[in-house]
Amino acid sequence: MAFQMDGWSKKKVNEQDSSDISVLAEELFLEALEQADATRRADYLERACGANPRLRNVVQTMLDDFAKASTFFSEASQHFTLPGNILQDDALEAGTQIGPYRIVKLIDEGGSSKVYEAEQSVPVQRRVALKILKAGMDTASVISRFEAERQTQALLEHPNISKVLDAGATDTGRPYFVMELINGTRITDYCQVNHLSLEDKIGLMCQVCSALQHAHNKGIIHRDIKPSNILVSVVDGVPLPKLIDFGIAKVTSPLAGEGRTVQGQPIGTPAYMSPEQIGGWNNDVDTRSDIYSTGIVLYELIAGHPPFDNEELVREGFEKMRQRIQCEVPPRPSLPMADRGESTGNELDWIVMKAIEKDRENRYSTAHAFAADLKSYIRNEPVSAHPPSRIYRFKKLLLRNRLASASIAFAAFALVSGFTASTLLYLRAHAAELEQTSLREAAEERAHITKAAILIMEEKIAEAEEEIRSMGGRLTQPSLEATTVFRTLAIWNANKGDWKTSADRWLAMAKVSRYDEQDTSDRATRDLLPIAPTLVMTNDFERYQQFQTFLIERLGQTDYPFAAEHLLKLCLLTPASPALLAKLQHAAGVAERAMPGDELTAPSDWMEAWRCVALALWHYRSGRYEMAIPWCNRSLLRRDWEEARTAQTLLIRAMALKAAGRTGEAVTDLERARYMVSEHLQQPLDKMKDGYFHDWLNASIYLNEAERMVLDAR
Repeated sequence: MAFQMDGWSKKKVNEQDSSDISVLAEELFLEALEQADATRRADYLERACGANPRLRNVVQTMLDDFAKASTFFSEASQHFTLPGNILQDDALEAGTQIGPYRIVKLIDEGGSSKVYEAEQSVPVQRRVALKILKAGMDTASVISRFEAERQTQALLEHPNISKVLDAGATDTGRPYFVMELINGTRITDYCQVNHLSLEDKIGLMCQVCSALQHAHNKGIIHRDIKPSNILVSVVDGVPLPKLIDFGIAKVTSPLAGEGRTVQGQPIGTPAYMSPEQIGGWNNDVDTRSDIYSTGIVLYELIAGHPPFDNEELVREGFEKMRQRIQCEVPPRPSLPMADRGESTGNELDWIVMKAIEKDRENRYSTAHAFAADLKSYIRNEPVSAHPPSRIYRFKKLLLRNRLASASIAFAAFALVSGFTASTLLYLRAHAAELEQTSLREAAEERAHITKAAILIMEEKIAEAEEEIRSMGGRLTQPSLEATTVFRTLAIWNANKGDWKTSADRWLAMAKVSRYDEQDTSDRATRDLLPIAPTLVMTNDFERYQQFQTFLIERLGQTDYPFAAEHLLKLCLLTPASPALLAKLQHAAGVAERAMPGDELTAPSDWMEAWRCVALALWHYRSGRYEMAIPWCNRSLLRRDWEEARTAQTLLIRAMALKAAGRTGEAVTDLERARYMVSEHLQQPLDKMKDGYFHDWLNASIYLNEAERMVLDAR
């Protein structure tokens, strides 16, 4: 919803000169078209144009011309047939084909675009949402806004954000883009209809915060967080909230281009707008405005209603609306719950009230910090939010009694100024000393890393290792140079057979190769694959369990098949407990759903072949031996150069066959794999062929397990 205010906005409208009036008139014309009826449109123009009759006349003329043109073309189309479907109805009827998409029905309509449910036929069959610019709306500003929305959503890849799948233009030049179809319910309605518990509501909001953090990391501020833009659908029996509609998002990243917002026009839904957003300073709105709106949604989920009623705010007029949103502190959300005979902890009130603080400096700085407090509340752990302190209340008291406070403050200052000055000097000197120590340690770390990198470049690996040992073998700051150094030394130590030091270097590398905490794609696992087998090779099972926990927290809910496959292989290198298997259930489902055909369908590429190995391992560790064997067979249908995959597959199948009572076949697979593994393990790790070295390490671990199981039990 776009909302044009009076007040300060009128001031900006009145200040428009002749060079700007056409641009502003076009913006106001488009916003006016979105009003539901003529009465609301007139009220809107009264608020928007203020005391500028010239601007009002220009916009009204555009609206009158639009209505006349619509009537003319509607009547003319009954008598004339022109080439190229010039007078075709703007609405797309069911069955209309746009590229590979067949229109099914209209879902939603705005001032300049429409959203349809469509059916895609190639290269895959699925239902999608197709957003297309209305006919006649191909002005420069509208197209710019439409392209900005399309580019904004294309930047976002998160399981809780609607995905852009395709984009293009019709034969008549109308741009469109295609999104995933979300058959969901607004979050407030879903929670009410399904009688969700307080803990489940908070769980949904934590997912929304994760999506919001991802958008903020990409330099995108949503600016219209509200229940209708958070849709909840059920996937595999689990509710999944999706953040939608980035039509009025503000883009701060240069990679995403720029959307258009007329200076001084507050946009959004008043009941969910932050105090700084209601003031009309759009260029001053930052990510904390989204934190405020998200806090209002959480308030509504807890209390049953938002702090301010939207229709009531609109009826009151802009000035009173702005004053209430910027100054009026709403009651704690737990109060309505208490009236209903329910209860919640004080900490949850603190969290919500911190998120909707009037002063954004006192809000959560990031969506991640907001979600962290919510998770701490669910786990009965301390939260960072807290009620107003005595000092805070005292400051408010002073502001209410300024004259008396000034006299008291002057007298107090005269008494304690000397002590305060000396204390401040001491504290500043101490802080400066601590800062210098921290900077010196950071500089020393960087110096060690740089020197080690130079030694590695000169092929003096042993000296580089000694250089790293002198700094303790670790680094606290992210660094591409440090990542390369630790990776090189990890492989070098493994080649020497010093697996413990190799494990230390791999883990150090994982700390300095920082990545986006919200990224759950295969990029998040790229440098992690050697760590698990190295820890197992050193019998360091304590750190291996810690590594498993880290992986599941980081990637347990990934929707990327490649990352899910990596997660299964990294966590199931040794026998797994039922609790661990339960945490990997989602990843196994993602990997299995990504496999086309049936068990007789050969993998189309090496990635699908490896996915078969991961699924075979998953079923074997879960005790489903008869299901593991077909996945092994399917992996072996792919014949290529990757002997490491073949060896792993044979060993997993040997253990599954033995567990299923087919000992003879198990021995055959074991002997065949043992020859392949022993041949490759004689080579230096960095020279291994037919697979990455960590794949051969995994194979050697499976070989030891299979020999104990198959041969010792005979």
